[in-house]
Amino acid sequence: MSEPLLQVDDLVVSFTGARRGWFGPRSELRAVDGVSFSVAPGEVLGLVGESGCGKSTTARAICRLVAPHSGRVRFAGTDLLTLTGSALRTARRGLQMVFQDPFASLDPRYTCRRIIAEPLEGFGLASGEQARQRVDQLMQQVGLDPSMADRYPHEFSGGQRQRIGIARALAAEPQVLLCDEPVSALDVSVQAQIINLLLELRRELGLAMVFIAHDLAVVRHVADRIAVMYAGRIVEQAPADTLFANPRHPYTEALLAAIPIPDPTAPAIISQISGEPPSPHQAWAGHCAFAPRCPHATEACHSGAPELITEADGRIHRCPPRQA
Repeated sequence: MSEPLLQVDDLVVSFTGARRGWFGPRSELRAVDGVSFSVAPGEVLGLVGESGCGKSTTARAICRLVAPHSGRVRFAGTDLLTLTGSALRTARRGLQMVFQDPFASLDPRYTCRRIIAEPLEGFGLASGEQARQRVDQLMQQVGLDPSMADRYPHEFSGGQRQRIGIARALAAEPQVLLCDEPVSALDVSVQAQIINLLLELRRELGLAMVFIAHDLAVVRHVADRIAVMYAGRIVEQAPADTLFANPRHPYTEALLAAIPIPDPTAPAIISQISGEPPSPHQAWAGHCAFAPRCPHATEACHSGAPELITEADGRIHRCPPRQA
């Protein structure tokens, strides 16, 4: 694999909670707890897990939309966590986000043209008639009619609004797109259109992506590698085909079992996990956070925090070998 374009090492994002009593210390909530992964040029990494596991916070921390507590985020050889002011602004041009809810992420006071043109003008890429032509080009590139450029976000459908969000991200000419569940708020038929659009843009522009989702069936069609998150940590990471063929972690197995099979004669696969994810306040406090829900948990899982295991093929996971 080529040199990573984006390298995330031991990323931690913490939030301060309520006080314990009138004068007690404030509690700490670790939304992201030691996440590490890399993305090569032109590669798509799928980041999957239940809602609340820290996927979106990870993406926002990479872009510095939320402040990381510690760790390192290297993009094109530069540690983004050491940058401030204009240097950070310049570096952000290469990392652009596509948000989950296109209606919430588009300014309702701006027309489509102004929304897409804002990065062009902000980064000094184009202005005036040149920016106008570039907006028309970007709209065509994402499958929108440039004649609709003077409409407002509420005048578009959900899929069209997401295309506007993608066009806005592309306007900055990024090298990496951070796609934060870009299809979860859309109808199934529209989901397929947006996924196909992202794959086409990847081929045309050579974009690398971090594709965040909670649906492994969607990620399978997009990602080269998949990282599975649980309670703020990555519990398994492997090439997509390898992970689907032979998952190592019980949580990955449960996610795969939840994928609907479009065959009424196929035997149903019933997940053996139950219960709710742990509180982020105590998720990894001296034990495996998944142990209370895991059908394979042993005494060791409840008494010690699992370390990452790296296999010869590059797969990593947090589950020790099980006895047959």
